Amino acid sequence: MKLISVEDIKEKDHPLDYRKTYTARAVFQSVVHGKEEIPISFHIEYTPLGEPRIEVQLHEHPRSGEVLGAVKALKSHIKALREQGVLS
Repeated sequence: MKLISVEDIKEKDHPLDYRKTYTARAVFQSVVHGKEEIPISFHIEYTPLGEPRIEVQLHEHPRSGEVLGAVKALKSHIKALREQGVLS
């Protein structure tokens, strides 16, 4: 299973300045199951030293059952989006 994109990223209001919360749709492609869209939520929390910590929650399990691989790919993609300035 391969992560194609993360779409419809929306920031949710959060009272803490060091924590940003988002909702989105993750699009995966699998040889066996084809294209699959999964609703997700994630947050980026900054430690006191300024390091970002990314947490991802899948709201549905992938049909392929590869939850850990999906979360790992999402964290890497979200980190890249943050570094590119896409996520405020």
